[in-house]
Amino acid sequence: MDGGFDSMLEYVFFDDGLRERFEGFLAERGVEYSRSDDELGGVVAVSEDLDDAVMDAIDEQYDQILSAQEELLEETGDALEKNAAGIRIELTDGRPCMVRLEPKLLGKTLQALSLEEVEQLVRQVAHCVEHPDDSPLCHTPPSKA
Repeated sequence: MDGGFDSMLEYVFFDDGLRERFEGFLAERGVEYSRSDDELGGVVAVSEDLDDAVMDAIDEQYDQILSAQEELLEETGDALEKNAAGIRIELTDGRPCMVRLEPKLLGKTLQALSLEEVEQLVRQVAHCVEHPDDSPLCHTPPSKA
């Protein structure tokens, strides 16, 4: 399906079969989506204006597919080196952002960390870039209580 949406959430897939599984999930629920390909892989976009319950179901399904994608990446570490890789995060102002990563580095990182932990690390780095703090590491910032 190809739909034009004003405000979109994008879901990235490194495997066509997993993207098709996600698209089937959306189609079963009558959720309109658009699909495209970029240097990172397959992208499926849905409107941000969906009902909260529907968005929660979509996010839960995507998380399950990410786990399958992580297993696939671990099984095919050699193939990962030939592809592009990235983590999609949301910036402080709400804009989505693709953080492009060296595929070989991501593959090595996934040997030690879960995909969720890598995403958390990338989000934390992005937050630090958006809100720089050049104070010494031994300096503890004041509590925001």
